[in-house]
Amino acid sequence: MRIRLLTFTIVLLILSFCSIVNAQKGNLAEKIGIESNILTSDGIYFENYLGLVKRNTFNYGEEIDFVYDRIDGFNLDDGLVYPDMDIIVLSKKGDTVFQQKNLFKDITQGYTIEDLNLRGSVTFAEPMFPNSSYKLHVKVSDKLGDGFYNFSMDFEVVENRMLDTKTNGLSYDILYLYSKKRDISLIDNRVSPNEKVYILLEGLSGYKVTNGLADLSVSLFLKDARGRTIKEMIDMLPEAVDVKSLKDQLYAEILVTEGTISNPVKCSLIIKDRNTGNSFETSFELIVI
Repeated sequence: MRIRLLTFTIVLLILSFCSIVNAQKGNLAEKIGIESNILTSDGIYFENYLGLVKRNTFNYGEEIDFVYDRIDGFNLDDGLVYPDMDIIVLSKKGDTVFQQKNLFKDITQGYTIEDLNLRGSVTFAEPMFPNSSYKLHVKVSDKLGDGFYNFSMDFEVVENRMLDTKTNGLSYDILYLYSKKRDISLIDNRVSPNEKVYILLEGLSGYKVTNGLADLSVSLFLKDARGRTIKEMIDMLPEAVDVKSLKDQLYAEILVTEGTISNPVKCSLIIKDRNTGNSFETSFELIVI
């Protein structure tokens, strides 16, 4: 069973209320390029589930909202404006990774300029990969005229820096933490009691394959700050497993129930090929609140 397949997604919203956040607090003007004609904006800011974001390096699976702090210059039709948007992501070599144009073509309703709040939500995931650089281009245009407002930004996708990972012979493509309850890729270590968190590993390789099967030892350990064992699961794969499903995704579930816990809780996932001795180990700390 696959827990979750994160893919590069864009959710675009035109919300009928004005921004109440001071964009200057999160403005990335020094990190982005602006090209415009007729349309103007007071600024662009980025947010995630923790608040304002002032960086252009994102964890794999991280979801970011980019918000325009007021955008003016649209032609009016009976007092209403009709915006459109294009989004393109390019690789460092200039190849198109993702492209979607005329995202508002099916939206026929207009908006007053006072109630127009343009924002987009991007999940930085496949077909983007960790330890890679990209360029984001976002163009807002006027359906009723020639006005446009473009911003572009170089950014990098990285592996979550909470994860301390060591490999010896085994390698992987993607590693991240996922909260099922909140349906997000975690970028901080705060979780609630009874919240299910998954360590997700994709593209694992470097093990011996016999008749399409791999024989791996997979163990999970959870200890609190006092060294008390909260959970210990040894050899969760007692039998050889199909290589295809193994490459697709390997995961382990973490659940800390309510009770007296000394924070932080240290979590360790250890994988070892029983045939070659090749190994993988990642560990991280969680704060249960």
